[in-house]
Amino acid sequence: MSKKKPLIKKQNKIKIFILLNIVVIFFLALTFGKEYVGNSQIEHEIAQMEQERAMLEQDRLNTLGLIDTLSSEDYLEKEGRLKYGLSKEGETLIVVQDKSGDFRAMQNIPEETESFVSNPKRWFYYFFDKQKFERESLL
Repeated sequence: MSKKKPLIKKQNKIKIFILLNIVVIFFLALTFGKEYVGNSQIEHEIAQMEQERAMLEQDRLNTLGLIDTLSSEDYLEKEGRLKYGLSKEGETLIVVQDKSGDFRAMQNIPEETESFVSNPKRWFYYFFDKQKFERESLL
């Protein structure tokens, strides 16, 4: 009988040891799982930020190209000539008007004439008067 008591105590110690190991392994697995999920979220955010950075860099390059174009000597000269009627030294500016004396005709700006139909009217014709719509769409 004396041999059984130490054996039972030994078995109880082994069970407690195994139970403690299982608890420790559970907490370790839980901690590693949380870290893994946190790392994957951080990697996802990094990928999104890198993509956003690439888009912003492309926008910056486009803007710099536009700035270069708008500040170039040729563009400024062209805009000055067209919009403000400027000329270089020694040049003479001659404005040719058509018979009506309308400057809009020279700039190819369409006038609102009888053939001009506003967009809301065209939609009205589209839904309610197909013949008129087809006639107006040919203009």
